[in-house]
Amino acid sequence: MKKVRYYWAARILRSLLLISFIFSAITLVVNVSSDLFKFKPYVRYGNLTFGSTQQGHKLKAILRLNIPDTVINYKDGQESIFKELKHFSPSNKQREERKRREITDITVNNITAFENEEVTVFNPLLIQEPIDLYVSSTNKKYSFFFSLAAQLDLLFTIFFFLLLVKLLKRYMEYEMFEQRTFKLIAGFGWLIILKEILAFVFGYINANIMGVRFLQSIDMSSKKRYNFINLSLDFYNVYSFYKIGVGLLIILIAYVIKEAIAAKKENELTI
Repeated sequence: MKKVRYYWAARILRSLLLISFIFSAITLVVNVSSDLFKFKPYVRYGNLTFGSTQQGHKLKAILRLNIPDTVINYKDGQESIFKELKHFSPSNKQREERKRREITDITVNNITAFENEEVTVFNPLLIQEPIDLYVSSTNKKYSFFFSLAAQLDLLFTIFFFLLLVKLLKRYMEYEMFEQRTFKLIAGFGWLIILKEILAFVFGYINANIMGVRFLQSIDMSSKKRYNFINLSLDFYNVYSFYKIGVGLLIILIAYVIKEAIAAKKENELTI
């Protein structure tokens, strides 16, 4: 039988995907075994490492960062933060001095550059895409749930590799325009949608467990608390409506092409 075009490229790519699938599956088994039987969360074979050497469970969160424009430190360890520099006027300073609070230093923060000072970058920063962070808990129920949530991305990655391997096999066997192939393509869309739905559910539960998390700095010698950077973590909004839309689009395209090919075959049989 004549080989399809780019047969060897497809075969090499399929082999690489199979290797990635196997490595991901081994990593998943190692992670689950670690949680169930308290084994090491990783296995090393030569230079290869399966699992994570990082302590805790990997979760998703949205990072919000707000750098205070002005930080005022007092001799008694307290501080005031003004969100805009213009709010720190001489009248404010006099008002604080009347309270008999001695100011030790005033820090002004701004995002600047030496090349072009005509452009202003404001302090509030938001990372829209979820970041990875590691958490642990002494509560066994929380720890079990965090473990389950941590395997979500890896599990869907394994399914994604599996669908790609099957799709390349259909291509190599001249079965790209078969009815079952388009069901396989639609499977990518359903996989994306299911992942985002589970991300919403897990994110909602994580947010209720974790509450509001923010950065706090403590001087251990004087036990003074500082808040030079306003950093907060949002465990809830880790899902994406955009990805759900992409999943629906993939399903729609697969269905339209499937119906078009079915109609073409029917016309050919009629003729």
